[in-house]
Amino acid sequence: MAEPRTVLITGASRGLGFASAACLYREGWRVVAAMRSPDRGMALLRAATGAAEDDDRLIGIQLDLTDAASIAAAAKDVTETVGAPHAVVHNAGISAAGMVEETPPDLWERMFATNVFGPVTLTKALLPSMRAAGTGRIVLISSAAGVRGMPATAPYSAVKGALERWGESMAGEISPFGIGVTILVTGTYDTEIITDAGTTDVRDLDGPYARHHRTMDKRGRAMMKRAARPPEKFAAGLAKALESRKPFVKTAVGPDARMLLISNRLLPPAGLHQMTRLLMGIPRFGALRGRTRAMAERSRVHFESRMLIDGKLVDGQAGTFTNINPANEDVLGEASDASKADMNRAIDAARRSFDDTDWSTDRKFRKRCLEQLHEAIEREVEELREELIYEVGAPRAVTHGPQLDAPLADGLRYPARLIETFPWETDLGDTVVSVTGVNTTRKVWHEPVGVVGAIVPWNFPFEVAINKLGQALAAGNTVVLKPAPDTPFNATRLGRLIAEHTDIPAGVVNVVTASDHLVGEELTLSPKVDMISFTGSTAVGKRIMEKGAATMKRLFLELGGKSATIVLDDADFNTACLIGIGPLLHAGQGCAAPTRMLLPRSRYDEGVAILKGIYENIAPGDPQDPGTLCGPVISAKQQSRILGYIRKGVDEGATMLVGSTEAPDHFDKGFWVNPTLFTDVDNSMTIAQEEIFGPVLVVIPYEDEEDAVRIANDSPYGLAGNVMSGSLERSLAVARRLRAGFIGLNGTVGYGADTPFGGYKNSGVGRQNGVVGFSQYTEVKSVAFPAQ
Repeated sequence: MAEPRTVLITGASRGLGFASAACLYREGWRVVAAMRSPDRGMALLRAATGAAEDDDRLIGIQLDLTDAASIAAAAKDVTETVGAPHAVVHNAGISAAGMVEETPPDLWERMFATNVFGPVTLTKALLPSMRAAGTGRIVLISSAAGVRGMPATAPYSAVKGALERWGESMAGEISPFGIGVTILVTGTYDTEIITDAGTTDVRDLDGPYARHHRTMDKRGRAMMKRAARPPEKFAAGLAKALESRKPFVKTAVGPDARMLLISNRLLPPAGLHQMTRLLMGIPRFGALRGRTRAMAERSRVHFESRMLIDGKLVDGQAGTFTNINPANEDVLGEASDASKADMNRAIDAARRSFDDTDWSTDRKFRKRCLEQLHEAIEREVEELREELIYEVGAPRAVTHGPQLDAPLADGLRYPARLIETFPWETDLGDTVVSVTGVNTTRKVWHEPVGVVGAIVPWNFPFEVAINKLGQALAAGNTVVLKPAPDTPFNATRLGRLIAEHTDIPAGVVNVVTASDHLVGEELTLSPKVDMISFTGSTAVGKRIMEKGAATMKRLFLELGGKSATIVLDDADFNTACLIGIGPLLHAGQGCAAPTRMLLPRSRYDEGVAILKGIYENIAPGDPQDPGTLCGPVISAKQQSRILGYIRKGVDEGATMLVGSTEAPDHFDKGFWVNPTLFTDVDNSMTIAQEEIFGPVLVVIPYEDEEDAVRIANDSPYGLAGNVMSGSLERSLAVARRLRAGFIGLNGTVGYGADTPFGGYKNSGVGRQNGVVGFSQYTEVKSVAFPAQ
């Protein structure tokens, strides 16, 4: 019989360590349970597992991580008794919370001695035997506090952050010896160390932070207890993680931890801090909610006014039109206003460059040009960031995610890589064709479509433009890019960068700005344009289909959405309801925003209470402020439209639990809408069926899982959706029944340059991104010739 694998678990007398020791013992591991007082702890552990006292698969050892002699003795005991451990799980630790100013030095010393120095010393003592064995895994138990520092948790955040950086550094050193490192980011579990974190351990209730302490004691502890999951859930996650053979793994265990890792990627520190303060009940430091803050002065940003047509930066024949900042209505500058003649010159240039140059056939050249454009954008990325904040009104936090940084990372580089890996030619092999009886070689070729008219919206203009340009150009097409008149400058910047910093030939990319939508319609009407790639409203998408029918345009249409989040009755509601923040990010101006939330009637009030707390504590603010999540809407027209929907919701009988039918009164200028939360919503109401495109969430009750799926699918749209459940299997089963093209399960976001994005029904035709999206910019040609 094979010897069992050995795992050493520190802090095994209680909490996550105790549950993990019991779980791994049942999984067949030999468990060495390290504790300060093993006599009592081992008695409890044997009782929990049914192990006999002489069972050599459950061994207790004494360990004090603050005592070097104890650590040395424990390491020697382990290696002499059972040999090199296959896994070492650093679980032991202490927790403390408090404001930095109030925490004494000795607290910091104790925290680092137990949580960092002890694990480092123990690992150093065990590594020689593990290196000799040529295998093993060091597991470090981190937490949400280790991902980003959180208010009132500085000592704990500091030690967990140090633990993570140590693990990341060590992984590269020990992987050549066959030893891996795993960092597990834990969520909230029902243990003493976690549930006690809902209050501050060091506090002066008469001091300057008294208000924060009282709020945290009341709300923070309650939140922790609501979110706490059984420690056995963590133990199961640990058991799974121990099977990894990767040199380094960092993963979340628990839905709230997964949500935090996602938020950490999407939001800068200030935005994440605001979310954390909100959840923990800590009032905002500094300016109070609702107080008007002066908009940051515009830094030096050069707004390019000229268009790019046939390789030249030119002015428009129709003059100029004004571009304004939606946050304060300041004039940013004048953009060139194209005429129909300008548009047709651009179309002619694109047609000529496709037909008369080798752009469509020289793949290496295309790859080099895309790499040049990526490098040029990166050199001006911070100026582009400011530009998007000014003309789009996008909060700075959002530019660090989907508005700029995320698409820039791979929007051009991914399709550039695809140039080399895409199956441009597929050999179907030789066969005797039944019609002719001739042995025939058959091939399938992918070729560029031709001239692509790329029409871009105002809500995520750079993200959409870079995706359309990247895929269309990489596939060998030429492009006429038409930005929305509300946000022209990020597109004209791209035009200037292409003209001045790349080898892209004249006419391959043209950028045409116009205030008159009929100028853009020339793309749809012209027989010289082979394909329209459009992102925008469903109404305009239908018009493009109608007008393009005369010339049989190839179409990619990414249109509107009314995405539903189904929160199942077994979900962690504190985590699940965080998705309700979605319609507030960028003021809800996103086609995939989760604007419908479906809650089980049995837990409806519980979910509504959590959502109410979120919506009452996030106010629209200066998009320049790194902590702002909800900025202005794009225009007065859009503001009026959104407020009209809010009034309609009230008129139809929904309860406006948070929000207003009027614009906020604390901004002198700009286009603002208060975050609005509707409850008691029937899915047949206008606010549940139509795309509002503002900071509005509707909360709909459902009876059972069948009813939830029915409501989610009862929509003219089918772009995106979410399913939140305590069971991945249950989430997957529900996802298969949803009529939508992009589904996130249990807090995950799958969006990326390699992932197809698009919708069912009125949400569009085709997919953006991935190999599927790339293929849409190609035509398929089948070729046959006599076999040789």
